[in-house]
Amino acid sequence: MVTDKEFFNCEISWGITPDNPDYYNLMDATADIIIQYSKDIIEIGAGMGTLGECLQKKGINYYGIEPNKYHQRFAKKRGVKLNDISIYPDQCGMVVSIEVMEHLTDEQIKDYMRNINCQYFLFSSTPYYTNPKQDEAWGHINIKSEESWIEFFVQFGFSLEKKLTLPTEWSLLFKK
Repeated sequence: MVTDKEFFNCEISWGITPDNPDYYNLMDATADIIIQYSKDIIEIGAGMGTLGECLQKKGINYYGIEPNKYHQRFAKKRGVKLNDISIYPDQCGMVVSIEVMEHLTDEQIKDYMRNINCQYFLFSSTPYYTNPKQDEAWGHINIKSEESWIEFFVQFGFSLEKKLTLPTEWSLLFKK
């Protein structure tokens, strides 16, 4: 499995940073969608904090969760505080989790779902296996079909509000 530093460096090389105008604009457009639903956001798996930066510039109350220390340091230099995974608020208007849940077990996800009260949940996760070796290297341990994720969220009182095309083609907005 790749280390946190390798993952960070790979994202830099792929341009998944706020320094890449195309990526920044994608996150800014995503922020424009989010603010239509909530002004109080918790992001699980905040990466380098690009979405958080965009939301903060729009005056949104943002709390980012990111366990990778390299990502935390990078975001801090840009004025975005990212918090460790162990402490988070118990309620907000919306939880955002983009391309994160394939890295978590069902039990870890259920822990978040039981402990965070929100009206909306913006979700996106890889809906397919690439290949076992690549998935293992990148920590993909929980890949489900879109239908399976929808059923998963229903268990926690959410219904599918709408399918979105941002930030990814398989983004789902749930409402409680």
